[in-house]
Amino acid sequence: MAVTRLYEADQSASQIAANSAAIANGDLVALSGGFVIKAINTTVRPLVGVANGAITVASDNQTVAKLKVSYTRLEPHDTRIDLVTSADIVQADVGKFYGLTAAGIVDVATASATIAAGSVVRLERFLSARVGTFIAVS
Repeated sequence: MAVTRLYEADQSASQIAANSAAIANGDLVALSGGFVIKAINTTVRPLVGVANGAITVASDNQTVAKLKVSYTRLEPHDTRIDLVTSADIVQADVGKFYGLTAAGIVDVATASATIAAGSVVRLERFLSARVGTFIAVS
């Protein structure tokens, strides 16, 4: 799981999971076509939340079972989240934009001084070499 702590989010939501979705508790999630997906290696912005449980759904979930993913909402540019990074970060990285790895953690290799395709979070505060406080970007 990528999320270690969530700040300021005060609302829960639930929406139908995308077909064949496999989402673990604590995964960052986004919407694709109105359906919840795990936010991994994606340019889907904004992140909409952090999953509040694990769910794996069938390939026809959007039209048949319609199982929902419960998540704590993230407010872009407002909610702060402590996230694990794929490699070391430093204080000078504060303000940079990042994408996510295939595992759903902050991908240090995607660091950009400006928002770029694939950027979904921005480093707000350096906490340690492998953890920072980030905000979701829209």
